[in-house]
Amino acid sequence: MCKDKIQLNRRALLGAGSAVAAILSMIPILVWQPAAAATKADKAALDYQDSPKDGKTCATCWAYVDMPGTASGSCKAVEGTVNRNGWCKAYSPKQMR
Repeated sequence: MCKDKIQLNRRALLGAGSAVAAILSMIPILVWQPAAAATKADKAALDYQDSPKDGKTCATCWAYVDMPGTASGSCKAVEGTVNRNGWCKAYSPKQMR
């Protein structure tokens, strides 16, 4: 009878330990992902320029966020304000829907 109690406790301990290990292994993923998404590059690192390149402009890029009433906006990839007619190495055209 005493042996049955020990096995039951061992099962409970192993089950709880597995659950705790699974939860602890997810913490770095949950913590790291938002921090990585918030990181932007500075303009120099992406060779940002205030003029178009080969007909490509920030206004036609997926990362450009327009500020209505101005000739500038923000970018999901570049720090600071960018010119809607600018260009950088992160340029990728918006997807057609």
